[in-house]
Amino acid sequence: MLRSVFLGLMVSLISAPAIGQSFGLLAGIRHGDMRAAGLNFAPSNGLALGAFIPFYMTNRIVLRAECGVLVDGYDQVKEEKEYSSATMVSASAGLVGRFYMSRSFSISTGLELRLGLSEPFVVQSPGGEGIPERTDYTLMFGSAYRFNKRFELGLRYGQGLRPAMDTGIYGPAKRRSFTVMASYLLKNKPKPLAKRRRCRIPLATAPNY
Repeated sequence: MLRSVFLGLMVSLISAPAIGQSFGLLAGIRHGDMRAAGLNFAPSNGLALGAFIPFYMTNRIVLRAECGVLVDGYDQVKEEKEYSSATMVSASAGLVGRFYMSRSFSISTGLELRLGLSEPFVVQSPGGEGIPERTDYTLMFGSAYRFNKRFELGLRYGQGLRPAMDTGIYGPAKRRSFTVMASYLLKNKPKPLAKRRRCRIPLATAPNY
């Protein structure tokens, strides 16, 4: 299912310029870990790179279809004060709903599907060890500030919905992540749906976004 959703979004993004649909790029810095029994396991730092298509639903609501690549670097503890690292590369596909409280500020929530592309490896940490699952579903919450018609910068929190790693005596752990995400709109369709609709609420989504 995840492969089908990811491929569908990829096809949509590739064909967006040809049909005049709005599209843009995403780039972010991530920090994450896994949590079980009130303890944190497997801290990681990484990047998020991808693309998105915005769909203007009303004057204040925009849906964004997103897909991309997540790169997470895990610190693995071999022995006391001796560390090595491992990298997990994953494909991601998601749908994010945004509500613009003003012309510049928005809040968002959405769901992200994740498919690991790297070979499985054992993550070791002071609290335990385990093999991270390759697939996951993440519930996302965030906010963003638009500096101009094309550029936005925001914060995003992700909470895994299914067990991502078995830590042994502490039970299953779920992923969580914090991301600083930048969005840049490369192309905008001339007359977005939100602009054409009549509404007493002041237009919150500017013509180019």
